[in-house]
Amino acid sequence: MTRSDHTTEYTAWIKDVGINDQATLQWKRYSEILNGKSPSLVRDDRLRFPILVSGITSPLQYAGYVAVNETTGRFFFYYFVEANKASDSAPLVLWLNGGPGCSSLGGGGLKEHGPFRVHSDGKTLFRNPYAFNNEADVLYLESPAGVGLSYTDTPEDTIDPTDNKTAEDNYMFLVNWLERFPDYKGKEFYIAGQSYAGHYGPQLAQIILQRNKQTFINLRCVFVESIVVFRSLVLMDLRIG
Repeated sequence: MTRSDHTTEYTAWIKDVGINDQATLQWKRYSEILNGKSPSLVRDDRLRFPILVSGITSPLQYAGYVAVNETTGRFFFYYFVEANKASDSAPLVLWLNGGPGCSSLGGGGLKEHGPFRVHSDGKTLFRNPYAFNNEADVLYLESPAGVGLSYTDTPEDTIDPTDNKTAEDNYMFLVNWLERFPDYKGKEFYIAGQSYAGHYGPQLAQIILQRNKQTFINLRCVFVESIVVFRSLVLMDLRIG
């Protein structure tokens, strides 16, 4: 999908799900980025929830686009939440949902272990006691192109993206993101995910280790849950429905 396609699709989606949906409340702010807000500087990516989280201290949050291939117009969307604990001692965790095709923002970030949940009034948020950012700085990545809010200006990019291509794109995202957030270079880095991240995580780790002499990333561990290892099983599930 292109950027304009995403804007149209998600505007319609918001109308369908209604205000009580967990994702809808936080989407109010993310939608500003889709509507032309520049992601070029860190200050532009900063998120603020003065109304939705009234009465609680919100961790620093950022969201925006990072180029992984400017030639084809391929940009990945991220959502980053700083740790509630002292940031200097907190590790950096990259979260990848699987599928393939599942949104890391919609899944991990908004429904599972993100920083907030929705109050019963359907209008305000409260802190998630089981949030990953209680212990770590967490980076949620929408990958590959066409998943969630990540987009490409080249439709062919979304036709059967290979695992190798996804790993390369994820690596380029990480390198470019660290240039935007240089304070996180050298931090203990962990790759986490579920389902098809059983492919995404290890393959990204392999590239990091192969290229660490060029761009050092302090990779310490890869951990995944409910992993999918055999691609043939995914294809079979898709055919069966």
